[in-house]
Amino acid sequence: MDNTQFSDLMAILKSIELAVGGEYGDKNPSGIVSRTITLSSTTESVQLDFLEVPYGHKVQFLAASTNTGNVYIASSAVDATDTTHSYPLAAGKTVEYEINNVGQLWALPATADNKLTWTVEQWAENWR
Repeated sequence: MDNTQFSDLMAILKSIELAVGGEYGDKNPSGIVSRTITLSSTTESVQLDFLEVPYGHKVQFLAASTNTGNVYIASSAVDATDTTHSYPLAAGKTVEYEINNVGQLWALPATADNKLTWTVEQWAENWR
């Protein structure tokens, strides 16, 4: 293998690494990011904050134990308002999703002023 072929091979391997593990490859994130929101309206779903989820990791959602009803989680505003197209997260329960970004999801409480917390591992330079 000559130098040109070797350079081409290394470029291909780097592109594969970026595709499957980002610039961090198989390294673990250096910290976590958590957010809590209060969902006030029972008729208007809320799009969750933009927050990237590292490849191969999951975001965990927790419905506060003090909630008086389910929090419905879905992949669109419309689906969050439809209990047959959303996930009902009961008070004190958790669910995890392996998605690219928390902002891909919407939430709607069954009763006003329910709280939803989510947490995801992050690299320090991605913290906001």
